[in-house]
Amino acid sequence: MVVDSNLESQSHTKNLFEKAGLSCTVSENGLKALESYKKLFESSCGCKLRVPPLIIMQISTPVIDGEAASTGIQELLKQAESSQLSNIVALTTESQVEACTALGLKDVYSQPLNDVTFASIISKYNLK
Repeated sequence: MVVDSNLESQSHTKNLFEKAGLSCTVSENGLKALESYKKLFESSCGCKLRVPPLIIMQISTPVIDGEAASTGIQELLKQAESSQLSNIVALTTESQVEACTALGLKDVYSQPLNDVTFASIISKYNLK
């Protein structure tokens, strides 16, 4: 799943997924991402194939920011007592990476992702 308010960044990140042979959905803000995730999760009937294993999320999305959307997704999984997991990677400006890490976000990168960084994320989460 790609969550980004910038159309150019959405397209770029989606292309990275496609070049890696992976599919993804795209949401333009945190609220839409949370709603999309909830629909995918509810329709999955416990099947891991329907829940995105990786979410690349811009931190500064409108409506609900990336931090709140990430928390909402994790809460949804807890409420369902699910063993499923979505790995959330945060994207922000280079100057905000340290601040995001201080908030407890584990995987934080500056935008835009390049091919090498994306490949390392895919490898880290064993998606290929």
